[in-house]
Amino acid sequence: MKKAVTKLALVTTVALIAFAATSCNNRHSHSGHDNHEHHAKSKQLALNDGRKWNVDDPTNAYVRKMQGIVERFDSRGSSDYNMLADSLRVQTTGMVVDCKMTGPDHDALHLWLEPVLNDVQTLAGKDEAEAKKSYDHVKSSLVEYDTYFE
Repeated sequence: MKKAVTKLALVTTVALIAFAATSCNNRHSHSGHDNHEHHAKSKQLALNDGRKWNVDDPTNAYVRKMQGIVERFDSRGSSDYNMLADSLRVQTTGMVVDCKMTGPDHDALHLWLEPVLNDVQTLAGKDEAEAKKSYDHVKSSLVEYDTYFE
């Protein structure tokens, strides 16, 4: 049963990554965004001309829940990365499904989100050293979020 749940979780995560990478870009028009085009080509998250990128309230709510999940994980001294991955996956799934953002702010968010999705997938793997490494990346990304987004 546990193998089936883990396999389903992996398939779901892969599907979400593909969905996040393609569907939002297909839903939104990005024409006329010179700064966005330069930013997207660099593929590196940066501030928006010295300012934070704007994100919608649902996105912020999902990220705050993720931050809380990681804080509780730390405070308990847990090492159950599969359970952590499941909890984070609920939030990332909601964030992707509820995505209504468009334009450069949306694209900047994807530069932050896509590595997080990959790390959450790795958390659920069998290699504990890789899971720990991915956990450190997720934790760092959740702190970094507040540097780049409001």
